[in-house]
Amino acid sequence: MSGPEGAVVHGSGDDQPENAISGLVARLRESRAIRSEAVAKAFLRVPRHRCVTRHFTAPSSPGARSTVVPQEGPVPPEVLRAVYSDEALVTRLGVDGWPASSASQPSVVARMLEALCLAPGMRVLEIGAGTGYNAALLAEIVGPQGWIRSVDVDASVVAGAQATLDRLGTSNAIVAHGDGYEGAPDHGPYDRIVCTVGIDGISPHWLRQLTSDGIILAPLGHAGFHPVMRCLRSGSDLRGEAVLWCDFMRARGSLCPRPDPLHFVNVQGTGGVVDRHAPVLASPSRYPDLWFFLGCRDQRARLLALRDHTGQEHWGCGLTDDRGAVLLGQDATYITGNSDLLDNALGLVRDWAATDRPELDEWRCQFAQDSTVLVPSNWVLAR
Repeated sequence: MSGPEGAVVHGSGDDQPENAISGLVARLRESRAIRSEAVAKAFLRVPRHRCVTRHFTAPSSPGARSTVVPQEGPVPPEVLRAVYSDEALVTRLGVDGWPASSASQPSVVARMLEALCLAPGMRVLEIGAGTGYNAALLAEIVGPQGWIRSVDVDASVVAGAQATLDRLGTSNAIVAHGDGYEGAPDHGPYDRIVCTVGIDGISPHWLRQLTSDGIILAPLGHAGFHPVMRCLRSGSDLRGEAVLWCDFMRARGSLCPRPDPLHFVNVQGTGGVVDRHAPVLASPSRYPDLWFFLGCRDQRARLLALRDHTGQEHWGCGLTDDRGAVLLGQDATYITGNSDLLDNALGLVRDWAATDRPELDEWRCQFAQDSTVLVPSNWVLAR
């Protein structure tokens, strides 16, 4: 474990980390990301600045900068502010210069921990090790009688995450090198399986390693994003419920057999004309709910990137086919090529309004086999 009961663990020799940690917890409580004392205590006892040893500013750009988080001696205030902001931090870059690993946004971490409904003594399998921060939080919540096994396909990530757990003195968690698709069958069954990378579907191996009343929590591909789904057994079947709108770095291998969900629209291939219309939503805060609705009702819904004639790039949810695309942006609606797509998209927006604009967490699904994984299907509203 990482410290005495109720203690905030830090090693800088002053009270700045303690203030930063308690400030983050206060903000997460206020936003309702943290709702339980167990999760609050875990955040107070596991210092994020002892898990994130380096992060990158402006990754995937020529101006990318690396910030080292000192593990000995005082931590500069500006570094603490970054580490204890409610922001995801890119911690590793790939050979192509793009982000390869990250420390997830703390509010997302907290909401996922709450959604797991953890209890002392539970055994948890984590797919995707990251910095080791999430495994340390899990270990605090399940306590000394519980056990965490984290699996990652990247050996360097495994080494870094295990070093974090060793540095914290977390004795009831271990990080192993392996293919998350296979799980960790030699150490199950597990009460909970949590995935911290974006995937297309649930590995059937995980079901065989899950207890009869266990829960799987995973960011599952949906219309180009990876909202978090909670998956529960229903007899021999699996049923799912949407929990949280967010996105994660995409996994590699058998967990992601589908093509990359981001679709770059070839405007030249549709005549080079982009028409702009009024936005379909007055309140951007409902945009994720509309996006999720589109994904439930139309398989053509996806994340689109479209560049207009001025060279400006627009991103958002939309529909696309081999004759064009319509992008329902938060600032405007963009259409190129097939004008029928605009009618289709506006019809879906009207359907959403007619069903009283359901929120993401009102949706339930079943699962069906698709290639190597089980994917959500047969979406219905839980009303």
